[in-house]
Amino acid sequence: MPLVTGTRGSSPEAAKLALLDWALDQSPQDGLVLEFGVATGATLRAISAKKLPAHGFDSFEGLPEAWRGGFAEGAFAQDLPEVGGAELHRGWFEDSLPEFLQSHPGSISFVHMDADLYSSTKTIFDAAFDRFVPGTIIHFDEYFNYPGWQQHEHKAFREFLARYDGEAEYIGYNALHEQVTVRLM
Repeated sequence: MPLVTGTRGSSPEAAKLALLDWALDQSPQDGLVLEFGVATGATLRAISAKKLPAHGFDSFEGLPEAWRGGFAEGAFAQDLPEVGGAELHRGWFEDSLPEFLQSHPGSISFVHMDADLYSSTKTIFDAAFDRFVPGTIIHFDEYFNYPGWQQHEHKAFREFLARYDGEAEYIGYNALHEQVTVRLM
């Protein structure tokens, strides 16, 4: 399993982008490419530079509820960023994702899960459950390595796996930050 630690003088942010880039290379060629939690658009730009078409989902109103220490409701509120090569879907996941899935058939190839919260991550897994297939790559942005990590993206993924008719393989992680990459099998 690739362990991304960066190189001498690199930052946790550089290691984060290196793992994202590697994770994109692991995903199937065909299928939907989705990001949940766009914020400034930095990671969606990296995704859309490699995989088209890419779709980004965000309310742009910030977190719907308080998260870990220092991140109150409304944290991460942003103006709609410009992200060439990607289509933005503005709204809360429970509203925007079902509408999107109705008009976009097919399985999911790659997900960048930057939903932070258990409730938001669970909403995504529930709404798109039947679109996750063997080979889907899920790249979590806040999976582990911070106080309370077991109660958010990690918890929602474990619940998803309990329902999923298959397994998951952990294929990469960032030792300097909070990212984990899995492949559904």
